[in-house]
Amino acid sequence: MRSLIAAIKFCLFFIALAAYFLSASVVSLIVRSEYSRRRILTLLVSRFAALTCSFLGIHVYPMGTGQSTTNALIVGNHLSYLDVLVHASLWPSCFVTSVEIKNTPLLGQIARLAGCVFVERRNRENLDIEIASLTENLKHNIPITIFPEATSTNGDAVLRFKKPLFKAAINSKTPIVPTTINYERINHEPVTITNRDIVCWYGDMDFLPHLWQVMNQKRIDVSLRYHKPLSPNSEPEALAASTHEIVSRSFYPFNQSSLNDYEPREIKNQVAINGDA
Repeated sequence: MRSLIAAIKFCLFFIALAAYFLSASVVSLIVRSEYSRRRILTLLVSRFAALTCSFLGIHVYPMGTGQSTTNALIVGNHLSYLDVLVHASLWPSCFVTSVEIKNTPLLGQIARLAGCVFVERRNRENLDIEIASLTENLKHNIPITIFPEATSTNGDAVLRFKKPLFKAAINSKTPIVPTTINYERINHEPVTITNRDIVCWYGDMDFLPHLWQVMNQKRIDVSLRYHKPLSPNSEPEALAASTHEIVSRSFYPFNQSSLNDYEPREIKNQVAINGDA
């Protein structure tokens, strides 16, 4: 029965994905202005993400007040490609990702049609051009989401934030909103070091087998906390350090939890945006 449900979810995912591809392709052909096109694509991505979270059984619990900011550089920890669905379902924004994702089958096509900005993390020659592109998008009131760990992790800790992309917020005078994502429960059981690989996607994990594993789950509860916006009136090093500290403070490492000592954290008495609480 579980495999049948997973197969149905898989079919729904690709039907929704095909509908998104068609809509995004039409927008890309018709809308000539780069920034207008990207703004529309972020809205399409947000609708697609909310729909996908709904039928995948991903229940999203927003926290905090930072989301009230109309435009921002949104900065968060990174555990999985599911992070993008969670973020986008709550706040339409343009995502920054690596050229490795651009060249990944399926994920690359999704990212390109989503209007993502790609950065070459191993080649700093184009860094100034990439920062200038992010700056212009922020100046045109297009929120940008970045994961400055520069990779997804297994959730043992929040890695040090890399500083370069914070220059886009400084140059555009755009506030920075730190965010913390915590995967709380899978099928009503707490996420710990023993089951975290169901949601975490890192290292050399293959995308499609992992996605199939996600679709075999009945329910995933995840919280996303928006922290108070930070002023961009600092150096990149200071902003990266401050943001990292804020995000880390409300992140719960999976290697510090167990079924025996677990207590409900963020989502207790909260109402999910996607799905029933």
